[in-house]
Amino acid sequence: MASKRARGRVVLVVAALVTSAWADGTADAKRHYARGVELARDGLYAEAAAEFDAAYRAKPHFAVLYNLGQSWVALGRPVEASDALERYLREGGSEVPSARREQVQAELARQRSRVGTLALRGVQAGATIKLDGRELGRAPLAPIRLAVGAHSLSAELSGFAPRVVDVTIVGEETSTVDLALTPVPREPPAPAPALLAVTCSVPGVLIELDGRPLGATPSAAPFVVPSGARALRFSRVGYATTQRAVTLTSGQAASMSCELSPLRPLPPAYAARLVVRASEAPALALLDGVELPTDGVVPIGAHELTVSSPGFHTAQRHVVLEPGATRVVELTLVPTPEARAAYERRARTTRTAAYVSLGAGVAALAGGAYLWKSNDDRHQRWEAEDARLAEQYRGKPPHPPDLDQRQAANDELIRSIQRTDKYTVGLLAGGAVLSGLGIALWAWGDSPGRYPEVTVSASARGATWACRGTFL
Repeated sequence: MASKRARGRVVLVVAALVTSAWADGTADAKRHYARGVELARDGLYAEAAAEFDAAYRAKPHFAVLYNLGQSWVALGRPVEASDALERYLREGGSEVPSARREQVQAELARQRSRVGTLALRGVQAGATIKLDGRELGRAPLAPIRLAVGAHSLSAELSGFAPRVVDVTIVGEETSTVDLALTPVPREPPAPAPALLAVTCSVPGVLIELDGRPLGATPSAAPFVVPSGARALRFSRVGYATTQRAVTLTSGQAASMSCELSPLRPLPPAYAARLVVRASEAPALALLDGVELPTDGVVPIGAHELTVSSPGFHTAQRHVVLEPGATRVVELTLVPTPEARAAYERRARTTRTAAYVSLGAGVAALAGGAYLWKSNDDRHQRWEAEDARLAEQYRGKPPHPPDLDQRQAANDELIRSIQRTDKYTVGLLAGGAVLSGLGIALWAWGDSPGRYPEVTVSASARGATWACRGTFL
């Protein structure tokens, strides 16, 4: 306690000198300095040192350095104390009284005996250097002045193993420490993964890589997998499991097909029946890209059904088949614009031919009927005249002088009637044929309105022409 009071008296004495020198000084410097004096009186030397340093920076005066140095002395910080007292003597020069100079020089000698120098060697440039847990900077560093005693020195640098060294500093001597760092062995970089694209016409196929599940079909994007030799396994209920070996190159893409085939014979527990009825013939039905068997027996589960016919858009359906069930799918196919236009041209031609044929047939029938009725009247007149002529020929002569002429005229009439009968039969027969043909063309020929306009719908499986489908 006595030493603290002694130091406090020194500070107070210097305080009077500084206050006099700061007659025209700044208010901040005076405030910090006065606060430092109070803290020093109370023995709070760390806080006092901070205030004295702030006062000196606000208004430099050599006398403040004395108080700052005394605070460091009290704190046992010989490096900082030596620096402050040396600057005090250097900046104070002749203004420092001789008695005070002798006192400060004696204190400097004591403080310097408590300071040594640490030099670093071997440490890699850029390494972070820490002393007693406090970062000093990055190598290379100039020799460092330290208080005597034990210290902990460390160095860290990316790619090298960190190093910690305990060092003991001896007063007024230089200690050299080798802080060379040892490189950390680098592990070879892991190979880049590969991309594996799996193509498979069968949906719901389980994909396994090296015995572990990888995904299922259909897969929208390639799988990211480890490179090297790999074993692929494709399996689905009702299909023969397949295994494939593939070598995948790092950073490159590879493609693999599942190539699954249904079990033959198909066990009943895994079988269902699919019946497809298309509006057009011939039509080709494909299930998962393979032609539908004639008996319609296929594996259970999800499937992609496509039905196509020449000149028509392919119809697509996603069907799910249950064990032992029969599913009937009815599809109305939609013609392509070109096929629709060609069909409608044919239909209009057929419809026109039906109109013409029916009209001609009706006209022929009407003409035949008229000739039939007209010829029938002529035949009745012939019969009456023929009866009169026969009676007159049987009578007693003399016969009328024009009898032979009348007979010749009546014979020509019958021949004309017979010729007209042939024309009538021909007209009636032709009319019947033409009328029947017109009716047949109308009833069973192509109809212009058979295929209504449709729109295109989009789904996850791509553009599909809308068409009617019935599932039973």
